[in-house]
Amino acid sequence: MKWIKVFLFVLLLAGCGQSETMKGDAGGKSNSSEQERSCPSGEVDGQTIDEVPQEELEKYDQADATAAVQMERYETFQSHLKQEGISMDEMDALGNVFFADTSVVVLLKKELPSEKREPVEQIVEQMRSTYNKDAVIMDYVAISVKEKEQRITEVSNTLREHETINEKLSSVSTCGGKSMDIQVTTLEEMTEEEKEYLTSEFDFPVYAEVMASETAGYVTGVREGGMLVGFGWFSNAPGEVKVGDYVKVTHGPVAESFPSQGAAYKTEIQDPRQPEGADKTDRQVVKKALSSFEKGRLNVTEVTYDEEKDEWQVTISTGIMEEDEEETVTVPD
Repeated sequence: MKWIKVFLFVLLLAGCGQSETMKGDAGGKSNSSEQERSCPSGEVDGQTIDEVPQEELEKYDQADATAAVQMERYETFQSHLKQEGISMDEMDALGNVFFADTSVVVLLKKELPSEKREPVEQIVEQMRSTYNKDAVIMDYVAISVKEKEQRITEVSNTLREHETINEKLSSVSTCGGKSMDIQVTTLEEMTEEEKEYLTSEFDFPVYAEVMASETAGYVTGVREGGMLVGFGWFSNAPGEVKVGDYVKVTHGPVAESFPSQGAAYKTEIQDPRQPEGADKTDRQVVKKALSSFEKGRLNVTEVTYDEEKDEWQVTISTGIMEEDEEETVTVPD
């Protein structure tokens, strides 16, 4: 049954929208804004586990009832398709299938000939009779998921060839849910010329949105083309960045690992801070404090200067989440 669970996960992702990512990723503050027009809402309200009739629910393992209901309904849908001689790959050319909560969502192309459309429509009605009317949600769309994937590839390849758009491009995806529309996500606002290119280059709608994150903190490690900031390694680091610098990094999504992996789009190196009465700067003090640790994944969480004691306190985190450990280092001014 393991392969079925994997396939169910793929179906769930299909409903959330597919994408091709162009830049890297890493946590921080997120900022989004509308560039031209927002994606049409493709949200689908499926039948929640609480709405599944009790007599059906009693058949399943209550420890993971949602997955059990999904698996049962998917197997039934697949069995009916097989009886009609339709494979799941063929369904990708007819429309799309995914889950919204426990409901199987079936999308069919509007222009399908009756001999291809009607067998699937009959399966939907059979499943509604077997379970309930909300067990299967059906709608009609302009293109199939296979055509949607082709559009994503076309837009991705085209925009990679555009010098200025490619520089700020984060991802090309779909709007999610039952929407078959294409969305371009960039790391900063496109110019009017770029927007015009986006709307004129394709014979289908392409929506644009700015979606960038910002991570700020002290640089605790550097390597060729990369810097470690707040438990995140960022490529595309400026050559002049040094350990101890306080930076603000604008970036796209990040790969969730430890440390996280991302690509810097813009990096602002802040001027060193030198409080009144201090001889050293925060850059010098942070670098000194870090030198007392073995090389590793470190995150400077706080830097303070005590004028009366003429000393600095640098708090450094050496772990993450439940394993997080902090140590405060005193550095004389």
